[in-house]
Amino acid sequence: MAKLLDVTKLSKSCKIGNNTRLEVSEGIKRVTLHYTTIATITDNSITLNAGGWHTVTTKQRINIVLAQYGIDKRIVQRKKVWYINGELFYNGYVITLNEEN
Repeated sequence: MAKLLDVTKLSKSCKIGNNTRLEVSEGIKRVTLHYTTIATITDNSITLNAGGWHTVTTKQRINIVLAQYGIDKRIVQRKKVWYINGELFYNGYVITLNEEN
């Protein structure tokens, strides 16, 4: 599996992996793969977006970010359809962050 720098520990924009960047502005973190923001992280939530690119790499990057934040959810693919913990994945999927994450 691909490796990314730990997004939870970074506070400045930088390259975090192959074709993957972290952009930080006004307290909001955005993980970008190529030119698609795949995760937008605020103090309260993470919003996920595949941008129509349902690739192995996009799925891996999103799953790594979720794991880094201690979120017990993963994207899996069945018959070309993405699911996140049994629910149909969609662009704009929001995960609320709380003290348990």
